[in-house]
Amino acid sequence: MAEELKILHHPPFPELLWTEWGWWEGKTILPCWAGFQSRGAAYGSKDSKAVSNGAALINLTPPDGLQIPSEVQCQAFSFQIEKGDEIVSSVLTALTDYYVKLRPKCAGYYDEETFGRIMPLISSANDFKQLIGLSQIHVHPWLKNGVCYVGLELGCGWDEEHGLGVMLHGARVVEIGSADVSFAWEPKESKS
Repeated sequence: MAEELKILHHPPFPELLWTEWGWWEGKTILPCWAGFQSRGAAYGSKDSKAVSNGAALINLTPPDGLQIPSEVQCQAFSFQIEKGDEIVSSVLTALTDYYVKLRPKCAGYYDEETFGRIMPLISSANDFKQLIGLSQIHVHPWLKNGVCYVGLELGCGWDEEHGLGVMLHGARVVEIGSADVSFAWEPKESKS
């Protein structure tokens, strides 16, 4: 590899800094996530009582052997910006099903007052704005049908330690679970 870059100016990405771990990091704002909880502190914990303006960290792992993002990674991040409302809707729809199944499993871990505060009954997907917030966006090198995967790491009150993670392929939710779903492994479907 040629001399390693330390700072990257590569639209549509914001300014990114190269890390010792072999990926790029930076900060961005996705307006579609404004109005949710502000989750910019360590491990996706709350950093403010005020709602988020859509700010999040961004991590980008370039394809093997490269230091510059691929064109499909640029397209995937542009899609996050241009189709943000569609993505949020898709995430909240998947989260509604996930939450309805998760909530009874968590009931025994908290006293009634705490449980009612951190995992209240929801009447619409919009109720999640009070319960979660975007922390990090992970733009992966993994592909399927010419589209790369993007992970969204979110903070949530019901699991401050493990958070919430969503793996996306375009606007489609591939998997939802704890935060590691958004960054830790390549989706099985990409290998088929």
